[in-house]
Amino acid sequence: MPTPDVPVANDPPQDRREEGVPSARPEGDSGEPPADTSPVGPTPAVRRPVAQPSPGDVGQSLPAGPTRAGRPERDPTPRHPEGVLFAQQGPVLSVETSGPRTITIGKESAYRVSIDNSGEVAADDVVVYVQLPAWADVSGTEGSAGATQLPPDGEGALVWTVGRLDGRSRERLTLRLVPRQSRPFDLAVRWQYQPRLQQTQIEVQEPKLEAQLEGPREVHYGQRASYKLRLRNVGNGPAENVVLTLLPVGTGGNQPVSRRLGLLEAGAEKTIEVELTARQTEKIDVRVEVRADGGVECGLAEQILVRRAELQLAATAPKVRFVGTELTYELRIINSGNAAASNVRLTAAVPDGAKYLSGIEGGQPETDGNRISWLLPVLEPGAEERYQIQARMGRSGTNRLEFVAKADNVPAASAEALTRVEAMADLAMEVDDPRGPIPAGSEAVYKLRIRNRGTKAAENVEIVAYFSRGIEPVSAEGGTHRIGPGQVVFSPIPSLAAGAEMVLSVRARAEQPGNHVFRAEMHCKPLDTRLVREETTHFYEEEASMATAPEAAPVNTADRRAAAGGAVQPESPSQPPAEPRR
Repeated sequence: MPTPDVPVANDPPQDRREEGVPSARPEGDSGEPPADTSPVGPTPAVRRPVAQPSPGDVGQSLPAGPTRAGRPERDPTPRHPEGVLFAQQGPVLSVETSGPRTITIGKESAYRVSIDNSGEVAADDVVVYVQLPAWADVSGTEGSAGATQLPPDGEGALVWTVGRLDGRSRERLTLRLVPRQSRPFDLAVRWQYQPRLQQTQIEVQEPKLEAQLEGPREVHYGQRASYKLRLRNVGNGPAENVVLTLLPVGTGGNQPVSRRLGLLEAGAEKTIEVELTARQTEKIDVRVEVRADGGVECGLAEQILVRRAELQLAATAPKVRFVGTELTYELRIINSGNAAASNVRLTAAVPDGAKYLSGIEGGQPETDGNRISWLLPVLEPGAEERYQIQARMGRSGTNRLEFVAKADNVPAASAEALTRVEAMADLAMEVDDPRGPIPAGSEAVYKLRIRNRGTKAAENVEIVAYFSRGIEPVSAEGGTHRIGPGQVVFSPIPSLAAGAEMVLSVRARAEQPGNHVFRAEMHCKPLDTRLVREETTHFYEEEASMATAPEAAPVNTADRRAAAGGAVQPESPSQPPAEPRR
């Protein structure tokens, strides 16, 4: 008579995640029909190799949920506290073994192993291990799912590969044993399954800052221009503690200017108004630095072209001129900047004492006549204009011409030209001799006109009058003098002012008729000047009939100087001496 099936209670294992061992319970409490204790068909008592579990396999024994009929189902909607990214729910597995508690050596006994998933989540790769004694043979196995593998050499555990065990489901294995020794043994059961991977996507946010400068890229010098500095967060995360710094602009003593912007959300934008005034030429570098927490930063570097007209003037003139002469000034204006100069007002002031004559078409002389102004509407960048001014010098010394140019929003420019103007004495001498023939024995008057046509006084002027043979000086006027045979020597004139004139006269009487020569000489050693003038006068006898006039005897200036005691200065080598009297 077969032994009745009795549920076998396995010793509960310690709490472990990798495997579970159930506690025995009456078969009737499982809610399932009683275990099938009918005889199992003959199965060869041959042991088959059993696959050992992989070290990486994990089994869990969790408290079973309410799986009994009539019990309330668990709320499938998870409720997670704030901040929980995800909650992982695993399968709840339990195993029970049922069969007789006592068996007879050599007789077959049937045991049923049931694995139950009372959870909502399926268990994958479920494997159940049934530990068997080496002296007991397995005569047969029947499973509701999966496959079994006997232990090799009769020792070890029988491996039941269940596979997937859905939630709220159960699988069974019927095991038939034949003991060969009369001693008790433990029917130990453990299981494992592959934990299901649960994952959630974590979004990593990154703030990214961009700066952009909006406004004119070209300005004129001194012009005030408004700019908008736009700061955007083009990333997907907020930028915290944003600080914007505008670095010094230009070459002056400006200091960096910082502004705290605080939080800048992703996709947000802030605009800062900036006003710049161009105070330097060429280019202005605008640099901006933006920093935020977490090493977030960006920069901006822009160049603004500053346009400005720049005037350059040049004036040239002869280095030396004399008072009363004319000269020509050369004037030139160049726009060396990168912008056009508008309403260029030009002014040229000739030196004091000089007189503007001509040169500037459309020029407007001022009341004194020495300052001329004219307008140049536009002077393009790189353009050049040239002018000429004619003036007459009226005063000795250093004469300075001033050339000035002014334009809208452009610094004034100036230039000057220097000319050394010198004054010089310029002596001229004229001789007025008697008109027509003069009777012999009568007096004839000879006048000497001495004039300084220069701009400077002539000093130490010496004058001597000579007569040819047959005529002798009688008297002289106009200055102290000394009369000698055939000559009159005037005392040197200490100074003859510029523009001054002096008249000297000499009276002479011809002793015999004929053509007689009068010769005047003027010397000025400081000027290295020697002037000679000769005139011929015909003297006749009143009773004599008309006859051919004899030639005048030449003036022997050497004999005259000897007779006068050498009072007359030697003649210049450039003037040949007169023939001696005969």
